[in-house]
Amino acid sequence: MSNKENEKIKEFDLKTILHENVSKEMASVLIHPQKLSSFRDFLVSVVSVESLCFYEDVIIFMKMKEHDQTQSEEIKNKLVEESTRLVNKYIETNSQLEINIDSSVRESVLDNYQTPTRNLFDPAFEHVLGLMNDSLFPRFLRSKHHSEMLKILKKQINEGFEEIPDKKYKEGEIIVRSIHDESVLNPREWKGIAREPNIVASSLLHDLLDLINIYINAKNVLDIDLCSGSITFRRFSLATSELRNVYIGDMTKQEKLVFFLNIYHLLLLHITLLHGPPKMNKSYRRHFKYIIGGDRFTLNDIQYGILGNNRSKSNIKKSKTYFKVSDSRSDLTIPLEPRINFALSNLTNLSPPVKVFYYESLEKQLMQSSIEYFQSIKIQDNKLKKKTQVFLPKKFQKFSKNFGKNDKKILNQITKFFPKNKKKLLIESTKKYNKLELHYFTSSEKIFSIKIYKNQIRPGYTGIFRKN
Repeated sequence: MSNKENEKIKEFDLKTILHENVSKEMASVLIHPQKLSSFRDFLVSVVSVESLCFYEDVIIFMKMKEHDQTQSEEIKNKLVEESTRLVNKYIETNSQLEINIDSSVRESVLDNYQTPTRNLFDPAFEHVLGLMNDSLFPRFLRSKHHSEMLKILKKQINEGFEEIPDKKYKEGEIIVRSIHDESVLNPREWKGIAREPNIVASSLLHDLLDLINIYINAKNVLDIDLCSGSITFRRFSLATSELRNVYIGDMTKQEKLVFFLNIYHLLLLHITLLHGPPKMNKSYRRHFKYIIGGDRFTLNDIQYGILGNNRSKSNIKKSKTYFKVSDSRSDLTIPLEPRINFALSNLTNLSPPVKVFYYESLEKQLMQSSIEYFQSIKIQDNKLKKKTQVFLPKKFQKFSKNFGKNDKKILNQITKFFPKNKKKLLIESTKKYNKLELHYFTSSEKIFSIKIYKNQIRPGYTGIFRKN
């Protein structure tokens, strides 16, 4: 890959770069998320993972869109910042993950990283790829990590999964696909008796949150491709098949509420890791599903049919039902609990965080979610109109009628969730004026953000999805 040729590249082509520098067999590993995960585990075991880390970081550097933009000072500074980070991490002598390269290659990078171009790291990049191809990869092929990887891939094929041929490879693509209905995310039959439904749901959600936490970097960014391409995610996906055998017909209202709150978030995260961050009104809410106890459940089925007391999404005010009377799922509907709206997340910065709910502490958790939801409310006196005005989040307006038919009744129901200082302010204001008025304020919503809160000893974090 010549410098002149590389400078002309506008659209990054990983497949071509690999074809020019490594064997076809190694390229198939580097471009296949699941195989790459096994290779990474091997490199960690032989204390040589810095080569792969450098390879991945340089790929990101090469793909930076700033290389193709007008070189303003701001863009130049951004490129210099990134090149400096890579030099400090991999190139400097005794750096954190110093790579094994010739002194002439090292000096070349050190001489030019303050004026970076797309091909700045080419000599070091090609040297590291050569090292992995000629030395590390042959050792990987003889290792137990490679043997275990082949067993897993063979098992996937035997269980109804097939590999996508090389010609269909796409960068960042998961190279294993189900040959069954791809809208069902737990397509495998579960051999054996399933555990109690709420144990299955809570443990699966815990496992998925723990997995996601591994792939959150220092900037709180979740790399969807790496996460969904890991062997651990593959094992999680297979484990969701236990939901097919759970029996939920004799659960109490509270047991069903806990179960479907956790299943909703489990399915939402599962879909997101496989198909990318959510978008408003995206069809996946009614397309992708779990089979639970023999019935199929989408996100809409759970939110409106089960948790929404079988009320149609299109017209909540009227009596139109979501499930038909003949639908077996209609027997699972739960009497409306308005506070679930403060617990259901849609993975935006304005929605509630994802939580694992428990039967024993459900009431406490719903109350806490409700209190968190109203942290941003505003209360002010309107002296001109002689009214107390309460400003609530715009999203609350969609389900405000669940709490009352008019502003006064709504406020009577939700005041208990207000922060103490806001309650005090409301009381003082209503003493002056006997009129109340609700208003709704909007905030900037980031559709690709995620907030995950994990209970007790598990710390919380906020991250932004990244899908390359």
